[in-house]
Amino acid sequence: MGPLRMPTRLFLAAIMLGAAAMASAQLLPPRGGPLPPGATAVTEDPHERLRFFEGRWEVVGLPAGRHFEETCEWLSGERRHLVCRARTTTSGAGAGATAGADHSMSVLSYRPSDATYQYHGFTSDGAVHTMQGRRSGDVWQFSGEDSSGGTSRRRARMTIIPGGERSFVLQQETAIGNGPWQREPDVRYVPAAKR
Repeated sequence: MGPLRMPTRLFLAAIMLGAAAMASAQLLPPRGGPLPPGATAVTEDPHERLRFFEGRWEVVGLPAGRHFEETCEWLSGERRHLVCRARTTTSGAGAGATAGADHSMSVLSYRPSDATYQYHGFTSDGAVHTMQGRRSGDVWQFSGEDSSGGTSRRRARMTIIPGGERSFVLQQETAIGNGPWQREPDVRYVPAAKR
């Protein structure tokens, strides 16, 4: 689920966290708060909460010459897996930048056996990212590791915070081996402009 190596691609990646979500579907507003008088709470299946990431997204605030766009759609059938495909393009503008495109794919699912959300991300350079997470209120929190090569293991944790009705902020921290956590710059996802 992007501008940074996953799990920052969400999504999320966003988070992936991606973790990160797209298609022409509308992002539902964050849920919570008091119910209107006379309304009753509806229990929803936990996997349906992933619809928050459904749709077409872009990241705002990237350096000049870079563009990130991601589309997340349900795998056909029972709406159990949300599949996201992302593309980061660079026009070659800026110091040290080369023109080109980077692609990634991620899958978000819910695992009922331990009540966790699962994120599996794959990048065009061969890296594989795996994270597990939970939702607390409207905030999603994921943690895991990646196999991006090299001899040191890379740990990551992501927090995805809705930023209004139609956006979210992805916060990510990474650590190499047992080293200290380093905060990455926040990434803001908004619905992609219609083409």
